[in-house]
Amino acid sequence: MISDNAVLDLMAHSSIPVDETILGNPANEETDTLQYWIQASAYLLNFVSADPGLSRLPIGEEIKALLLFWKTEGLAASQASLENAALDLSYFGPVGKAVWYVKDKADPQFKKELERFAINPTSEIGNHYLFYIVGTLAANGYELGFVREAGQQNKKTPDLWAEKSGKRIWIEANAKQPVRTIDSAEREWQLIRDIIAEKKQKFSEAIYNPGLIVADVTPIAHRINRPGTFGTAPMLKINADCCEPLGDGGLICRLYNDPDWASRPENRDNVFAFLVQEFAAIDRSKYHLEQCLVTVSRRVVRDGNNLAFPRQHQLVVAQSSETSAVTELSRSVYVV
Repeated sequence: MISDNAVLDLMAHSSIPVDETILGNPANEETDTLQYWIQASAYLLNFVSADPGLSRLPIGEEIKALLLFWKTEGLAASQASLENAALDLSYFGPVGKAVWYVKDKADPQFKKELERFAINPTSEIGNHYLFYIVGTLAANGYELGFVREAGQQNKKTPDLWAEKSGKRIWIEANAKQPVRTIDSAEREWQLIRDIIAEKKQKFSEAIYNPGLIVADVTPIAHRINRPGTFGTAPMLKINADCCEPLGDGGLICRLYNDPDWASRPENRDNVFAFLVQEFAAIDRSKYHLEQCLVTVSRRVVRDGNNLAFPRQHQLVVAQSSETSAVTELSRSVYVV
């Protein structure tokens, strides 16, 4: 946890000691999420406090109050206080992790995205998710960079590029709170259709080939984010002969070898089925979009003295790009 000296530093508005050995080992985020995100939040606070622009914003005081809570009350707090503080930690922790990993912290586009996260309520969900993806990829050995916005040129550009083993992929992140209640299969499908239709435009130029959309569908996944389905493909039934194991307990399923997949009742009217259908229908002679990752989050889960924030990943890949699938992002890969 945070040391007594660190508490004094917080009170005195000094830089807080951060154990970067914890941040440098991605396994710690799984085995000791609470400690990992506390250190990541402390790193973010130090970064914000040292930046002339960010230091004037409320975000610094918000992180400071959060870190004081975990030192002075922590897991002994009431259930309501603990849950609120855990959600705040899940908000700042992934951003601090990403900032720690970003190599070029002077990059103007990086600074712009961080400022948006800090000051713009209408975009904070999307920017938080963008930094979650940055941290996830970086922890898996990817080198990353932010794509500068085209501005008045009216060109659509993706958010990021990521490179590993000499192979580069371009990434567009999407996470929004729907403006209307998503309470039917028809509305779920419409929202998935809108995400694909909007985001594929970012990959109309060959320079952004191959492209990957990452989208959080937690707000619309009410029928799959429940006990019994979390951690597996939602309501999915595939011919076992079409699937084979990947490393680390993963699975790759080739839906193009299962012609009856779409006709099974279990594979109808759910978010994942809609995604597969919309992704498969993309005209790849016009749009260089080869992969799509969807994520679903769950609220905090307490496990003894640790907290977990499960997030389910499902990756859909075009058949032509199967060998380039970003398998580090998902243990479940579906090729269409």
